[in-house]
Amino acid sequence: MMIEERHGGDMPRAVAKLLDSAGLPTGGLGGGGAAITLVAADGGHVVGAAVVERYADDGLLRSVVVASSQRGDGIGQRLVTAAEAAAANAGVRSLYLLTEGAIGFFAHLGYRGVDRRAVPGLLQESEEFSVLCPIDAAVMMKQLND
Repeated sequence: MMIEERHGGDMPRAVAKLLDSAGLPTGGLGGGGAAITLVAADGGHVVGAAVVERYADDGLLRSVVVASSQRGDGIGQRLVTAAEAAAANAGVRSLYLLTEGAIGFFAHLGYRGVDRRAVPGLLQESEEFSVLCPIDAAVMMKQLND
C-alpha cells in the first residue's frame, strides 16, 4: 500500500469513481492550486483518497474515501494522518470537516464537534460548506499547529 501526494488539479478519475460509489460529492474537486490530494494505491489501483483544501491558516478535509473492498484495513486512518501531516507542513493550523456518517471515525482520530457558526468565514464560503453538504451535516475540527 502506497500513499502519494498530488497537488492542484491532479485529480484522478479513479478517485471520482470512488467518491461516486460512496455517495460523496465530487463537485469542486480538482480545481485550484490550494488543494492537496492524497491517493492510496494498491498494486497500481486507487483504493482511497483524501483532499485538503486550504483557506488561509485553516484547511477543509474532504473526500476521505476508501474502496468498499478495502474498508476496515486502516487505509482511511492512514489517509487522514497523511493529510494532516501534509496540511501541517503547508502551514495549516487547523482542519475542519463535514460528515454525515463518520462522526465516530473522526472522533477516534482526535476531531471534535464544533458549531457551524464557529467555522472561519472563508471555509463557510467554500463550495463544500455552502452548496454540497447538507446544513445538518456534523462539523468537526482538529488543531494541527499552535
